[in-house]
Amino acid sequence: MSEEAVTMEQTLAAATPEKKRQETKGSPRVRNPYLDGRREWNERYGDYISRERSWKLVAMLSSFVSLAAVAGLIYIGSQSKFVPFVVGVDDLGRAQAYGAVSPTDKADPRIIKASVIKFVEAWRSVSSDAWLQRKQIFDAYAFIARADPAYVTLSEYWQTAENEPFARAEKETVSVEVKSVLPVTDDSYQIEWVETLRDRRGKQKGEPQRYRGSVTWTQGEVAQIDERALWVNPFQIYFPTVAWSKVY
Repeated sequence: MSEEAVTMEQTLAAATPEKKRQETKGSPRVRNPYLDGRREWNERYGDYISRERSWKLVAMLSSFVSLAAVAGLIYIGSQSKFVPFVVGVDDLGRAQAYGAVSPTDKADPRIIKASVIKFVEAWRSVSSDAWLQRKQIFDAYAFIARADPAYVTLSEYWQTAENEPFARAEKETVSVEVKSVLPVTDDSYQIEWVETLRDRRGKQKGEPQRYRGSVTWTQGEVAQIDERALWVNPFQIYFPTVAWSKVY
């Protein structure tokens, strides 16, 4: 093949794609009914779908806001709107102490100490009056929950022959004077008290006996509680464990 023939063939080959592009560019676009239908559907319903999604999002947000508002109203409605105001008076009706009652998460240390003193006096005292002795036993149990170890401790103490209160009251009485109540930890207290023994005629028997003990305390409702116990222990302070020893 001559050199002129090769050059002409290359020129034709190079011109063919350009010619095809020109023909494609100038030719009318072939219509696809499927694509045309999809385009028409998007133009007609796409805007509706977009707006529907927006309204759904707004509706969901409104529902969450409404639920939060209702929960807040329920919580506020459940709170007491009354503020108790306590006034303490003496025997003549004169006000000695007064003030509004505010809620607290933990009992005041003064209340705990008063409860400890009341518990020790009810537990260790022995009275010749049978009715008063039964009341003291009941008052002591008002500070003890049945499920706590202290309940067994007190029951075993009163069941022993030398400590059985009614049998002991036939021979002697015991008066208790608490000397000190000191906190050891946040949940325990140490107590010191003196017991004075007297015979049935009121004569003191020997020297007063000194004791030292410790209790752990907790506050809250118990599974079973007597309404009468609330009058004795209105703050619901309980002593789960009790230990003591005589000081020589």
